[in-house]
Amino acid sequence: QARDRSTEFIEVNRASYANIASKNTTDKVRVPRGPSVKIQKTTNIVIGPTDNAVGKYTSSQDTKDAVLKAIEPCKVGLKVSRLTKIRNNSIRIEAREVDLGKLKTSPSLREAGLEVKDEVKLNPRIIIHNIPAELTEDEIKSQLAKQNEEGTEKDIKVVYRYPLHPGKQYSSCVLEVRPETRQKFVSMERVLLGWSACRVADHVKVLQCYKCLSFGHLAKNCTNNAHCGHCSENHETRQCNNRNITPNCFNCKSAKEGNQSHTAFDVNKCSILKRKITAKIRLINYG
Repeated sequence: QARDRSTEFIEVNRASYANIASKNTTDKVRVPRGPSVKIQKTTNIVIGPTDNAVGKYTSSQDTKDAVLKAIEPCKVGLKVSRLTKIRNNSIRIEAREVDLGKLKTSPSLREAGLEVKDEVKLNPRIIIHNIPAELTEDEIKSQLAKQNEEGTEKDIKVVYRYPLHPGKQYSSCVLEVRPETRQKFVSMERVLLGWSACRVADHVKVLQCYKCLSFGHLAKNCTNNAHCGHCSENHETRQCNNRNITPNCFNCKSAKEGNQSHTAFDVNKCSILKRKITAKIRLINYG
């Protein structure tokens, strides 16, 4: 029966991809168990101090102030979508349009002791479900490339293979791929691996601590006080005895967001978590 389903999929695979791709099904990223986020077509630019001017700028705010004085957006064709302060006393500009040549050679920017650096975006990640347990990582990469006629196995990187649960014959695997590969696979919704037609989807996650609920680190490395992801009191979520009451998000409560009646892990309702995920998506090259 599995062979029949896969054979049927093989027969329609090539024809259906052209039809599906024509409908722009990949102009959004579907967050696992969450909403779809529209992909913004932007260029990421980092501006920071030159080696000779490192001591001149002591904060990202200093750099931001200097850039705003040195650059007239209209003269370099710059249309800003977002400007954020980042590490190393630098700023990141997400531009809908920009003449990079003019921006990089700007005399006023150079005189201010600042320089432009192109920020390389990350490759997208996808997750493939129901992969036969007997397939090795090398076999997964090889068969994905050959059976689905997409690039070579060198273009596919295995990031994480989920452990096989007792009694199960299938597992899931997170892969890092080229933007073109992601577009094709996500449009197809299923990819071929041997005799199996495996479900495929976008994989976007942010690092969130299950102890303090903040972002960028794991609970095992956390030195902050514990906060509950359900009731927001001072205990870890797994120790909560208030499951019968309406959730109260600690992060939204701290930020005084309007809607706080959800857990800190609810990607559909938590505005803090949604903003973090959207920011992560902006750093990924979806083509």
